[in-house]
Amino acid sequence: MATESSRLDNFIVLKKLGKGATATVKSVQDPNTLQIYAAKILRNQGEHLTARFRELMQNEIQNLARIAHPNIVNIINANENGIYVRKNGKGTYNCMYIVMELCPNGELFDILFKTGRLSEEVARFYFKQIIHGLSACHNAGIAHRDMKPENLLFDSEFNIKIADFGFSTLLVGRDGTGLMHTRLGTESYMAPEFHMRVPYTGESVDLFAAGIILFIMYSQNPPFSKADPNEAYYKALSSGNETFWAMHSRGKSPGHYSADFKDLIKKMLALKPSDRLSAEQIENHNWLQGRIASPQEVINDIDSRRRRIVEAAEKGRAQRRPNQGVGVNGGRYYRGDPSESEGFTLSFEVPRKEYNVKVLPNQGLINKYCSLVTGLTPNEITTILSNEFGKLDAQCETIDNSYDTKVKVTTEIGTVMFKSSIYKTPEDFYVVDFSYIEGSHIEMMKVFTEISEIMLNVQEEIDH
Repeated sequence: MATESSRLDNFIVLKKLGKGATATVKSVQDPNTLQIYAAKILRNQGEHLTARFRELMQNEIQNLARIAHPNIVNIINANENGIYVRKNGKGTYNCMYIVMELCPNGELFDILFKTGRLSEEVARFYFKQIIHGLSACHNAGIAHRDMKPENLLFDSEFNIKIADFGFSTLLVGRDGTGLMHTRLGTESYMAPEFHMRVPYTGESVDLFAAGIILFIMYSQNPPFSKADPNEAYYKALSSGNETFWAMHSRGKSPGHYSADFKDLIKKMLALKPSDRLSAEQIENHNWLQGRIASPQEVINDIDSRRRRIVEAAEKGRAQRRPNQGVGVNGGRYYRGDPSESEGFTLSFEVPRKEYNVKVLPNQGLINKYCSLVTGLTPNEITTILSNEFGKLDAQCETIDNSYDTKVKVTTEIGTVMFKSSIYKTPEDFYVVDFSYIEGSHIEMMKVFTEISEIMLNVQEEIDH
């Protein structure tokens, strides 16, 4: 029987939230309770292709079931032999899935985009939650092994939830010695043991990654490209060379990095595992004894940024005019007659006709860090995107009959690839969205932050 919505067994499928190497994540709704969850879905596409992915998902199900903690994502349901029914009678397929609590406020990067680098008080608030969550994993005998900002999600009250346990394993290791040998995870968050290809312990590599995450929260950039003993920044940090802190202090207020913060980072990211702090030592460190923001302070910080976005979008929507465009004068964008504009550096041709824009549902949405609600029109949005991508000398590939564009940007740190898209909301706003493909999430965030600031300024200066 044809249905208006796709189904995952008895769950109603609402919206695609993301797609990774192993599975697709969608928001789903229980038709009986109307509660909305997140479902990680692995489609069965042949034994050879999915055997490893099935193993990862089985691993995640088993290990998540062993842990119950406020800072660990909660598993609701799982089925290794599920049925996905496409909407409007377009067929079915077999799949394996996990249903988990929905974390509607996105990832750690979302908070960094909305508030900028965190204050010490807010960084302590979240770092303590990360350490508490990791301690719960380790006390349950589980090593996560893929700690990174993308796997730190936020629930409705902006509490951290550690997610994605596909690479997790028992702390005792396969041979019962507690030592592990498999090289996995994300390179920029790997401990030196991975790069040196020597055995490691699960607790040590998890806490090492947590130290990198703390640095990113307080700096809005990583401490080094990877913890290879020969990498310049890591070599400076691990050897106690003050050049490391001098380089990272550029563009920050004097004294941004306190002596206690420097000491904690150096000890968490030490080259030798035996020199690193345990979870208990981290919790007792002087830096963590400082003032910690209250949950309400954290929410207020985020809400102030959100209010600015909403107010700018409402102003931009109210000031729309027929045949209006965006131009540039003196390096600043303005809304009006584009024929009076200075030259653009367009990276792709701005569509001359209007394309249909998909309307986003209100239910099951995630506050993504690279997603901005705006009152600008698709023509105005694509003009700004094309010009800003052009300034970055980006390689752009437009997707036929849509506003979607695949973008490749090369920076000093490396290359990042993403897809820019435009959606519409029921309130007649538009949403500019960057979807990650590969490369550095942080570099994508920097590009999006700059462009979103431009779009906010265009709307805020309409009547100036």
